[in-house]
Amino acid sequence: MASTHDELMKTTGSLCKWLTEQKSTLDDKVFQEVLETQHKTVCEQIRAIGSITPEQATGFSNAFNTGPWSSAQKESITKLISNLMASPTTRRTRRENQDVQTFAHYFSRKDHEVLADESKSDHDKIDTIANRLVKLHLWLPSEQAVRAVMQAAVASGFTHAEEHRIGIVRAIKAAVKQRTKSMPRTLQLPTPMPSNPKDLPGDIFAQAFPEGDPPVSLEEGKCLAVQMFARNSHSSSSGGGELAGIDARLDGETEQHEERGRSRQFEDDEPELPGFKLLGKRARGSPSAPSAPPAAAEPTQQEEDTQDSAASLMAKPTSKPDPAPAKAEKLFVPPPIDNKFAIEDKKEAPSDDPEKIAQVYEEAAVLRKPSTNTKAKAKAKAKAKPQAKAATAKAKAKAKAKAKAKATTAKATTAKAKAKAKAKAVDRQPDWKDAKGGWRVETRHRPDGQTDRYYYSPEGRRFRIRGEAIAHGYSD
Repeated sequence: MASTHDELMKTTGSLCKWLTEQKSTLDDKVFQEVLETQHKTVCEQIRAIGSITPEQATGFSNAFNTGPWSSAQKESITKLISNLMASPTTRRTRRENQDVQTFAHYFSRKDHEVLADESKSDHDKIDTIANRLVKLHLWLPSEQAVRAVMQAAVASGFTHAEEHRIGIVRAIKAAVKQRTKSMPRTLQLPTPMPSNPKDLPGDIFAQAFPEGDPPVSLEEGKCLAVQMFARNSHSSSSGGGELAGIDARLDGETEQHEERGRSRQFEDDEPELPGFKLLGKRARGSPSAPSAPPAAAEPTQQEEDTQDSAASLMAKPTSKPDPAPAKAEKLFVPPPIDNKFAIEDKKEAPSDDPEKIAQVYEEAAVLRKPSTNTKAKAKAKAKAKPQAKAATAKAKAKAKAKAKAKATTAKATTAKAKAKAKAKAVDRQPDWKDAKGGWRVETRHRPDGQTDRYYYSPEGRRFRIRGEAIAHGYSD
């Protein structure tokens, strides 16, 4: 951006020198009008810069004060520079797009020869159109202006495939942008463009049409007859009747393939999976038939239309649907259960009750011993009682320890949650601090002691990173 500031100071110094020379030759009233016009131009150039440093502002002020400006004009320039230093804009002011109603009179004789020559490549013709736009200072054409340029180019003989038109328009815009990148932004662009190139400013017309290459006019009706769209998001980008017919045919073929694939799933000649006769056979051509007996369900109007569409697309004679399937066959036959292993009474699942566990242990201990005599049974029963008591005591102790551990864990968890909630509740309000140039700094405090800072510009923009805020004008 330094080169832009240097160029602005150089231009302002030359302008002030020229105004000083004209002051003695022009009438006072005329000179004041010229001075006011140039003052507005300088203000626009300063706004287009976007930002300025104090050193650059000092150099520009010294160059500006050498001119015959009035005190009010000097005061307005000083205020403008001060506001620009306090709150610089992040990007330059965008210039307006240029409109042109017709481009039928702007191509030169050599341009027509290149556009009509079939031996020339598309790159040569794109280069010719881009050169013409650059010479005419048509650097920011609107969509309507691009359409007018392409209509005139096609009428001049620039033939190309319709599907390549969007790419050609983008290539022309890119070429114009690349060639005007080094041009000064302060240069005035004609907007709107006049219909006749002779109405352009003298210097632009002399640069665009040198001697030996004058402009050649086309019939405007011939240009307007060309159907043209400049981008694919336009409503006319879908094409005319021919392109619409192609889209319709593609959609029809897609639906035809989908219907054909669905109808083939219900062909009779397709082999069935073994063992899948439980639900019977579906009627052909009804993919949405229910799993209940088909005879009880009536096809809806949508299913009938689908069947007719599938039949017409496949070009096959329709056949009657199969009769209602027979009663479902039962394939799985459970094996015979031996009475030896049959379960007569379904016993309850084991419980966690210590008394029931002890009872189970008693019965198991008794069943391990052969019941040949009552003395052995009594002896085994007497022997099992101490074991049952020990098992009962052990189970009770285990349950008691488990309950105690659970209560301890619950208390610790509750205490930890209360402490965490208390720590979250302790929070400080954010601190605000005023900085230079209308900036404000907000400091937020987290419960763990960490601080976060946010930087707010005079326009209200917030920056989380200090370096980014400094890049946009913040200073401590």
